[in-house]
Amino acid sequence: MEDRKTQLLRELDTIVAVAKARDRELTETEAGRCDAITNELDEMNSAIAKPKTLPTGPVVEHHREGSLDDPRRGFGTLADFASAVFLDGAPAGARDRRLNLLAAASGMEQGSASAGGYAAPPAFSNEIYTAMQEIPADLVSKVDLKTVEGSSLTFPCAAETSRATGSRWGGCRGYWGAEASQMTSSTPKLREVKLEPQELYVFTYATNKVLRNSGGVVEAFLTKAATEEISFTAGAAIFKGDGVGKPSGLLNSNCKISVSRDTASEFKLVDVAAMWARLHPRSEATAVWAIDKSVDAQLFNLHSEVRNVAATENVGGYSQNVYDPANNTLLGRPIIKHEYGEALGTEGDIVLFDPLGYVAGVHGSVENAMSIHLRFDYNESAFRWVWQLDGQTWLNNAITPFSGGSTLSTVVTLT
Repeated sequence: MEDRKTQLLRELDTIVAVAKARDRELTETEAGRCDAITNELDEMNSAIAKPKTLPTGPVVEHHREGSLDDPRRGFGTLADFASAVFLDGAPAGARDRRLNLLAAASGMEQGSASAGGYAAPPAFSNEIYTAMQEIPADLVSKVDLKTVEGSSLTFPCAAETSRATGSRWGGCRGYWGAEASQMTSSTPKLREVKLEPQELYVFTYATNKVLRNSGGVVEAFLTKAATEEISFTAGAAIFKGDGVGKPSGLLNSNCKISVSRDTASEFKLVDVAAMWARLHPRSEATAVWAIDKSVDAQLFNLHSEVRNVAATENVGGYSQNVYDPANNTLLGRPIIKHEYGEALGTEGDIVLFDPLGYVAGVHGSVENAMSIHLRFDYNESAFRWVWQLDGQTWLNNAITPFSGGSTLSTVVTLT
């Protein structure tokens, strides 16, 4: 039944996700299927909640051939895994042989469960990582992701701050040469972009009574809580992290360009144009608008103003149709509504940036572990999720264009 529940929940999530991705309501067929799934889940939850006799004896036979090839290591759900760990640590508990494949101590004795705890089966960790990328406002899934195998990863980049002649690519220059004349050399310069993933974790306790009697509720709660919290914290760091033990965010990047808004505590069409004018041309096809929810109402009021002859008073206006609420775009580029920014009128309320202009390094997937020993005398079990992440903008400085005009960047804010 637990396996069947997992299948049904995934099917339900898929139906809802497809409709949400296409920005539409559920069809009659989809709604009917969702109702059928919900009814079946209710029946199974009632059956699972019935009192059960705990197994006794030295060994519970669950081991099967090929379980190392199974990403769940023979466990149907996180609740199934948690129950096995709980019973193994109970005074008269039974040993589940599936745990032999997962034993991992924090000390020198790998085979001793009491020395550290058990690592969760890989499938549960992967579910957390996948779900995190499915959150609409998640910035992690949109930036330029790189896998870091060791403790750090370094990229060589062009040390370019200007497109003026002699400065492109940090010093590379092309010359027109006369016949038989000596060539003039030039040297491009490089700089380093180094990613050192830092640990981001969620740590929580659950009473063994809840684990024993939850019937899967603990699995759903812990997975959802850890998933969304890791996603939110990672996204907040990418948006405005200070770079100390965490990623350096967009708002703290050296390449950030700040544009002064036309009117305090407002977002007007003239601000849209001013921000777009400072975006690097190569980012125009991939840039997004990250806005705080407090800016929402301003989007519907974007219009060109008509002033009197003296230019001292607005006497009218007309829409430019730059905002498309149906497709959630501004100037044809997607809008990301999130919680990381600031209220309307403060820098960070509207940010125009290129996700591919930000590089993030991740070390593996989310690691999930559980221990019954940390608070054994409180009859509680500890759960821990750990993920490693670092990031920064590719550009180290705003770029001066060849014309010598205003600088351009992949990150533009409004102040």
